[in-house]
Amino acid sequence: MAGLKYSNNSKKGCVMKSQHLETKAAADGSGGKTRPTSLLPEGAFDTHVHVIDSAIGSFSPNRSYTPCQAPLEGLLAFASSISATGRPCNQVLVQPSPYAVDNQVLIATLKQLKTAHPEVKARAIAVVDLAQVTDDQLRTMHDLGVRGLRINAQASGKEVDLAQLGEALLQAATRIKLLPEWKLQTFCPPEAWDGQCLAPLPGPSFFLKIKNLSVLTSTELFDLIQSLPVELIADHTGGLKGSSKLEGGGAGSLQQRGMSTLIRLAHEKKVFIKISGLYRSSCRVGTNFDDMGALISKLAEEVPDQLMWASDWPHTGEGKDRLHGALDVEEPFREIDDVGVLRNIEKWVGPSVWQKMMVDTPRKVFL
Repeated sequence: MAGLKYSNNSKKGCVMKSQHLETKAAADGSGGKTRPTSLLPEGAFDTHVHVIDSAIGSFSPNRSYTPCQAPLEGLLAFASSISATGRPCNQVLVQPSPYAVDNQVLIATLKQLKTAHPEVKARAIAVVDLAQVTDDQLRTMHDLGVRGLRINAQASGKEVDLAQLGEALLQAATRIKLLPEWKLQTFCPPEAWDGQCLAPLPGPSFFLKIKNLSVLTSTELFDLIQSLPVELIADHTGGLKGSSKLEGGGAGSLQQRGMSTLIRLAHEKKVFIKISGLYRSSCRVGTNFDDMGALISKLAEEVPDQLMWASDWPHTGEGKDRLHGALDVEEPFREIDDVGVLRNIEKWVGPSVWQKMMVDTPRKVFL
């Protein structure tokens, strides 16, 4: 089966590929075409995808990078290509950072999916300016399918200010706590889970204040997140790294900073861990990030009901590579063997957890 390609003809170099390296020996009955193994089961959710379409909305002038185009038709083609049914799986759209707090593309895509593709259950995670957004606007977003807010601490590649992250979590949680099924979603470095909470605020919540990440040993961020009135979704395996990205080869990848605290929070049912964007956690592209196997197997063993999967389509680049990037140059997407990655994950977690993370848990979280 040939790999799926989507090309934006107006911009050279903007190409998305989904490479299917292995297929079943038998045809699937659709015109003699074969389908790859380890496809998403019926009812599965892809819990982190982006739609990028300048025909609908413009990028923020304060963005850290300029992505290529990734319109809805490209997403649906990709989603169909990794589905066991040959039809698009359910989707959770996530506001990409180049749009900042302008959710126009996100909302338009939700409406289009509801109208033209009602068989696809579509939800979304938005980004808002808490000082400007009204409660009525949040309720309107809810009616359209939004189910949470995103706080991305790593999109720009700059050093993460954990004090600001903690304050943002508290403020956002306070605003959304009365909205049904709403969650907070954050992408932060793994050591942030071991952050030190120094100054308690009035009431059960805490304000996170970090001076020097290199000397932190406490797990008091646990208290902050445990006190939040909403649940948290930890993006991209909570920022945890495979051995190829750990100092000294990472012989102790299961002992890396942040992992034990993240597992504790998941045990307490305060955090869902999204297994996604493995290329952000590993350098082993050629083996589909196999150094993440022990880590993901451990998570499946410890917190099987708190895991979800996402493709992170269309596979945007790395924040740390954007510090000096020119906004007039489009950042290409990565070329990822999505089926090979899925095959690895299925092997690492086993059939029971596979069903939970692909179907049961995201259905519970987003529907």
